[in-house]
Formats: sequence, C-alpha cells, structure tokens
Amino acid sequence: MSVGQSADSPFAHISRNSNNAAGSRNIQYVAQHQTIHNTSTAPSKFDHCNGHLFLTDSAIHRDKVILKNGQRTTGTCNWITRSAKYRAWTGGPPSLLWIWGGPGKGKTMLSIFLTQTLLQAEDTTLLFYFCSAEYETRKGAAAVLRSRLWQLLIHDRELAEVMSPYFIPADHAKDVLQSPQTLFNMFVLVIAGTRHARITRLVDALDECDHESQSWLADKFRDLNTAFGTSRLWLIIISRKITEFGTVPQINLDAHAREVSSDVKSFIAIKVTELAKNLQLDLQQCQQIEATLLDRSGDTFLWAGFAVAELVRQKTLTQVMDTLQALPAGLDAVYARMLNNIDQRYSERAAHVLQWVCLAARPLTLQKLSLTFEDSGVARHSTIASVKDIVAICGSILLITNGLNFIDVQDHEASAVRDSADYWSQTVVMLVHESARSFLLTRSVGDDGISELLHFTAETGHASYRSPGATHYRPTL
Repeated sequence: MSVGQSADSPFAHISRNSNNAAGSRNIQYVAQHQTIHNTSTAPSKFDHCNGHLFLTDSAIHRDKVILKNGQRTTGTCNWITRSAKYRAWTGGPPSLLWIWGGPGKGKTMLSIFLTQTLLQAEDTTLLFYFCSAEYETRKGAAAVLRSRLWQLLIHDRELAEVMSPYFIPADHAKDVLQSPQTLFNMFVLVIAGTRHARITRLVDALDECDHESQSWLADKFRDLNTAFGTSRLWLIIISRKITEFGTVPQINLDAHAREVSSDVKSFIAIKVTELAKNLQLDLQQCQQIEATLLDRSGDTFLWAGFAVAELVRQKTLTQVMDTLQALPAGLDAVYARMLNNIDQRYSERAAHVLQWVCLAARPLTLQKLSLTFEDSGVARHSTIASVKDIVAICGSILLITNGLNFIDVQDHEASAVRDSADYWSQTVVMLVHESARSFLLTRSVGDDGISELLHFTAETGHASYRSPGATHYRPTL
C-alpha cells in the first residue's frame, strides 16, 4: 500500500459543525466541499495534499469505538461540561485541558460525549482523534499529526496552498510523512494560515500510543500555545496518567469519584432494568442486584459492563443470584476469572491465540490467526473453523467483529446462518479492552492458579514474531 492510502476511503463521511440542534453531523466529503466552500484553490493542489495526508478517517474510527463500547447511557458524562475547570478552559484563552483517570473510568465515553457536544458548538471547528494500541496507523506521532492536518484540509481547502510545497517532489513527501517534527512544523504554520478563528482538538487515549510517541506528543501539546504562539487552538487530551503533562490544567477522574460513581450507578440501573424485563424480577431483587454490582464495581464502567454481561447470559433468577455472588471485585480479578474459565484441555491453543492477539501490531483476522498455527508446527489446528472454536473457548476476554457488529461465536443458531468460510476468514479478533493487554503482559505466573501456559510477556512472545511467514506482524517487540 502506497504512502497516504488506506483501506478506509478518503471520501468517507466526516464530521463537521452544524447549526442543527440534532447534534453531530456526518456528511459526504464531496458534498461538503462542493457546496460549502467557494475557493479559488486549484483542485490539483487539494487532491495532491489530500492523497498524501489521508491515513484514516476519525469519524469512522469513532463509530467503531461506539460499536465496541456501546452507546452512552442517557444522563451520564454531563457533569464534565458543568465542572469549573472545563468551563474555565472553554471560556478562557487557548489552552490545554487534560482529563485523566485509571482503566475503566469511562474516559472513552467522555471523549465520545465531548465530540458530540463540541460538534454542536457554532463557534469552533472540531478536530478529533481516537488513538489505539491495536492499530499501527493509530498509535504513532506521525499518524496523529497527519490526521490533524487532513481534517484541517477537509475543513478548509485553501490550506492546500500552504501544505502543497511539503509534498514536492514525491521522495520529499515520503520523508515528510514519516517525520513527526516536520508534520508538527507544518501544523503550526497551517494553524497560522487557516480562516477558522477557533479550533478545538480532542485526542482520546494518548496513552495507547507507543511510548516514544506518547512522550513526544505530550511535550508538544503541553507547550503548543505558549512556545509556538498559536492563538486559536484549544486542546483536550483524555488518557491515563502521563507524567509529561505535569501540572497543566487537568481534571482527575479519581478526584471526581462522586460524579463517576453516579454515572456508574446510572449505567448499572439501566442494565438491571433490562435484565428485570427478561427475568421478571421484582423491585427488591433489582435493588439487591444493583447494590451488589455498585459495591464491587470500584466505580469502574468496565467492571460493571463485564458483570452485567455475565448476568445477562443466565436463564433463571437462581443462576443470576449465584453468578452475582461469585463475581470477583476488581478488573484484574475479572480477567483472572476469564482465564480460569478456559477449558484446560485447550489451554495450549488458547495461550497461542491470546499471545498473538495481545502482541500483534494490528488486529488479526481469523484467517491470519490460522496461519500462525501453521508456523508453529500444528497445522491440524490451522483451519479457520478450529481457530474460531478456540476464540469461543477463550470466552469474554476476546471479541470478534465483522467491522459492523460484534459476533457471539457461541450463538450456534446465528453461527449456522453465517456458516461460510469466506465470511469468517475476514472477521477480526481483538481483546475486550486495552487493560486486558496490560493484565496479560504484567501479571505474575501462578496468580489465581492460572496455568503457566496462559502466562506470557512481550519477551516470551518474541520468538513467535520471528517465525517464518510472519512479516505482516511486528518484526520485533
């Protein structure tokens, strides 16, 4: 694939501001720029810059994030826009606001909520980006900056006049696209030349970038307005704790335990209401379930989501109550329970799949996972059907998606409808959450009775990545 190209079409829908109260708007790229902008810029310059800069469409990735995490529960996240620090940031001069907290605290939902809220603002142009450790194209400094520049270009075609010299000749363009510093310099220049008076840039999950990119970007974002004199850029960074941000204006989610707890409580209440309809639970039973879930959740959405998913699978009230009492407190305990539930007869193959999914440079299709069994010398397990079975045996720690929906591979009735080798070969397997990757890579051997086969680190996985035919994965770790 050539520089600037991606499997996602550059003519995919993008988000822009709208005066319509319905909120976020996704419109066709061509329609937007043929009907909104009256520009004298030569189309060839715009097309040239667009072709080089486009890597991924943030609007499409946000849709995928919503697909994976689910829709925001009504009423949650609203507190953030009422907080004093947020109001000071949005009502003050251009500056950086850093929102941070531990895993499962609802950071991604806050990002989704804020993009939807800011897209309704009439006085700002919103640029947003969702970083992801699962994709090479979404976890490097160059990728983050390319996205920022591409979105600015999409909002203002005339910026092609400023950008185009960077991409001539072609060899120079390739060097530019691989140089975060050059891309950053271009961004500072472009901000100075844009017609937009106020630009808001939101970056979600900066901590999922590779370590070098994370540190470098944090330094640049922290000093952007003061060091480079940009007078029209408001930044929001949402992440886990990043030391480089130091004492910048920030909202620590752990310090807002009351608000986060209230949101988790609302989330649990909605889910228990849905459960009550299926099992005809009475008010007292619902209150007992809600209280137990909230007590053990540690005020984390992620734990509550895992717990509710376990309860939904049960068929009777007795099963629900027994499962509820057996649920461990804390995310690590939940992940350990998931591993303990793996049938030991298949532990070696499960460990193989978990290792590859955890350490792969990008999400793997079932077809590519099947090839890893051929490389390991166990070709009899290399069929797509066999690998699909192992993914199912791994349970809730893995997800499988066709790009539009997440698939329950244990749903035999639905699987029969999808009984097609071509269909399954292109489905993608991924970890349920980035915290699951951290758990698998940092836990101690023997914790909670887990077999050593189901424990690995980046170091123990190194050999797998150097196996023959593995060129589509990271060559080193």
